[in-house]
Amino acid sequence: MGVTLHFDLMTDSQAKVEAIRRKWEERYMPELDLGHIKHRYVSIEGTGTFMLNRMEVKMRYLGVKTVADLERLVREGKIKILNRIPTVHEYANLVEPGVNLIVAERPFGEDFISFLKRYRGDISTWRVLWLYPSTVTRVPQWGVEGKDYITVHYKGFVDTPETTESFAVYFVELSPRKLYATDFIKTQAFTDEEVEPCSRVHMLICDFLKDVEGEGLAKVHVKDEGDFYSTGDVNKLLESFGATAALIGKITRTLRGKGSQPSLSSGGSEHHSPKDVHSSLAGFTIEGGTLKALVSAYSAIQDEFCWLFTRREMEARALDLNHVALIELRLFPADYKSEVDHLWVFGSVEQLKKVAARFKKREKVQVEVREDNNLYVGPFKTGSVVKEEEVFEDFKPPLIKIKPDARLTVVTADFRRIVKRAAEEKVRNYWTEDAYENIGIRVKDHEATILFFNKKVSRMNLKGYEPWVLNIEGEGMSTYSLQLFASLLVWGLTETVDIGFQNEGVLQLTYTGNDFSVNYWLAPKLDPETGKILPRFLEALAKPPPVRKRLWVLREEEIKLLEKTVRAIGDVCRAEKLNM
Repeated sequence: MGVTLHFDLMTDSQAKVEAIRRKWEERYMPELDLGHIKHRYVSIEGTGTFMLNRMEVKMRYLGVKTVADLERLVREGKIKILNRIPTVHEYANLVEPGVNLIVAERPFGEDFISFLKRYRGDISTWRVLWLYPSTVTRVPQWGVEGKDYITVHYKGFVDTPETTESFAVYFVELSPRKLYATDFIKTQAFTDEEVEPCSRVHMLICDFLKDVEGEGLAKVHVKDEGDFYSTGDVNKLLESFGATAALIGKITRTLRGKGSQPSLSSGGSEHHSPKDVHSSLAGFTIEGGTLKALVSAYSAIQDEFCWLFTRREMEARALDLNHVALIELRLFPADYKSEVDHLWVFGSVEQLKKVAARFKKREKVQVEVREDNNLYVGPFKTGSVVKEEEVFEDFKPPLIKIKPDARLTVVTADFRRIVKRAAEEKVRNYWTEDAYENIGIRVKDHEATILFFNKKVSRMNLKGYEPWVLNIEGEGMSTYSLQLFASLLVWGLTETVDIGFQNEGVLQLTYTGNDFSVNYWLAPKLDPETGKILPRFLEALAKPPPVRKRLWVLREEEIKLLEKTVRAIGDVCRAEKLNM
């Protein structure tokens, strides 16, 4: 499952936030340079969001196996039981590091713990709603402010070592006396060459967080999958990376300052390939280009993957964190082999991206689960087997089946280019320069109309674009988040994509290859008050489409420059007349 550091920090003043930032800059960041670890540091400040997230989990995920466990954790203040889901403002007052907030209904009006004492079943499998916070350094395009999130001021830093994910510590201001930071960093090494720098980064961050708490700058809670934060055991950390015994001994001496620094170049690496020892439980071969595209398709939804290997195929389904979009991925290559009926494999999408980037487009890549219960892509370990009961519900959503009211088949690259340009605010010609938030689609009388809109509207009629609009059928219209829609248009997956949608309903995008299929479902973006399509979309449809011949519109600064040039030419002409 990778080696991940989850951390939460809470402090009571902006002065302490600044002190924490300086501590990293002056004391800990130079250690990366001394260890010859390339990294990119940036100090950040601005307006972002604080979000309340909800997930249904079994009690054992919270360390509860018996009623006695629950009573102890409640008594210690590590679990708080709520009777209802709080508002995001209420949650901002309740959240604190190391405290799990759960929502449990009172069965028959009875106290939850009292009821569980009489319950004869397995307490560890009882499901509750777990609440957890998250922060982002922007205002999202989805949800409702005040219900799903609140906008807040943030301040902190982000440091990105080249071998790990970014280490981001930025505090959001929930109140003048309550500033909160929460994030995680994956430091898992997936080659022997990366074990040493990844372990250095992991240890450095642990020391930094201990120092912050030790000096009273913030209340800190850390969950370390490498167990280094609580034990300080270097060997245990390296074992969690999956390093060999010889490599552990070599790196341990270096990290403790004994012996010379080991040479871990590709020529002299003690690279250990378990393939010589462990046979395959399930696997297949895939081209490097297809692997990259499939990983990119999955990353649009989740930053972790959970794949299911069955007798016939490898499949995956996942919801995004906000439960607005869903992906179903199926792989059934001709050489697919499996000795298992049901085998779940979990890992980091970011690590999988790094591995996929190593392969050329037409290079054949072996993907397999071996008897050591790890997933290998080529020679690199990228995931591990997990028990089905440990798989989060977001990776086991029910399959959606919809009957579209309208369908389009378009050339992926051309359609993606237009939508991406709108999403990235680089639209010119007869489009406006404003940032678009929504995309509207209408199919009627064998014509399709695409609109990007916010305060102003841009309209594009797909009639006349027959080279890349291959099929239009049915009738319907609906609106969606432009940013989410654009993220689902994946480069290099298939030449065409089928788009089907219900009238004011769910949209489905389908990519079908020779040995794989990818389906996305996206919830509509409707008016929160009426539950109908956004009024501005209807208003935009009443406007005439743009004249395609007018392909260039001068910007305001270009008009001023032109006027200035005309005046200058006039001055020259008048001067010449006076001299005659």
